[in-house]
Amino acid sequence: GGGFWGFGNETQQAHALFKPTHLGDECAAANKGAEWKCIFGQYRMPHVKTPYLLVASEYDSFQLSTAVGWHTPKTAGEKAYAANFAKQTAALSESLRANWKSTDGPNAVYS
Repeated sequence: GGGFWGFGNETQQAHALFKPTHLGDECAAANKGAEWKCIFGQYRMPHVKTPYLLVASEYDSFQLSTAVGWHTPKTAGEKAYAANFAKQTAALSESLRANWKSTDGPNAVYS
């Protein structure tokens, strides 16, 4: 019984259980009423101002295996989920790079 009900739901439950207080003022203000998002990378990273190294796979095996199972996506729905996940990951990475305030030249590498 049961099954995976989504990373968003799991993150909301973890936030409610552990009640973290180090969410970042800017992120918490941007997500008023949904502060759980500030412990979820896709919502937190746009508010991080210190330099960081981001490693994000467009076809993240953990997330895909959790959502579609430990196999190559086969059905149209599984393939659409994987393609959408890849598209969202790439878009977030590109958005973070486009909005990074750099004063000393290029500071991003994609592979």
